[in-house]
Amino acid sequence: MRVRQAIAYAVDRKLIIEALLAGYGKMVNIVLTPANFGYVEGFEGYPFNPAKAKALIKEAGKENAELTFITSPVYDQRVVQAIQQMLGEVGLKVNISSTDQPTFLKRRQGNPEDAGNMSTGNWSCACQDADGVIYPLFRSGSIWSKYKQPGVRCGRRRGPRHLGRRKAARRLQEGLPAPGARRARYRPVSERGDLRGAQGAQLAADAKRVVLRL
Repeated sequence: MRVRQAIAYAVDRKLIIEALLAGYGKMVNIVLTPANFGYVEGFEGYPFNPAKAKALIKEAGKENAELTFITSPVYDQRVVQAIQQMLGEVGLKVNISSTDQPTFLKRRQGNPEDAGNMSTGNWSCACQDADGVIYPLFRSGSIWSKYKQPGVRCGRRRGPRHLGRRKAARRLQEGLPAPGARRARYRPVSERGDLRGAQGAQLAADAKRVVLRL
């Protein structure tokens, strides 16, 4: 946990956007973007603080620890190398392991021991819904998920049937199905009614609560 936090403090995201991406990028502090239904403004992110990163690494007893950073030429290697350098400056030795894209994807989808300590990539979901990001990346058992943190659980399956109801939304936050609710067919946002109306406002409010808890 402390090493993950140290990595977050060590990466200068603003510098990467300005120096390598010519300003064509926007920092976000959660795993969603403004394009996703359920995105929430106002979360405080990790500021660039290499001194804090060094202190956390020392506290964790991981000074000079070696990390494997898997990637492929499909992704911007300037960004990968910049992250490698930034982590090196706070006391972590990062070894870049680059393969062709099919091999990279196979490693990411395989066993955790084959997926490296870090990886880079792009993620998109045609449904434009928070569920399409959180469910595959953080649910235990997903081929994409290598994340395990006590106390953090994703909603069971696709969550309770009536997401618009406050009680069901709380159950989803807790990773539990709502009492008596049957598992529903997943529906993209476009099928959930007019998001400009009262129903859309309620859905958005409940989705915010779910993301806040995660």
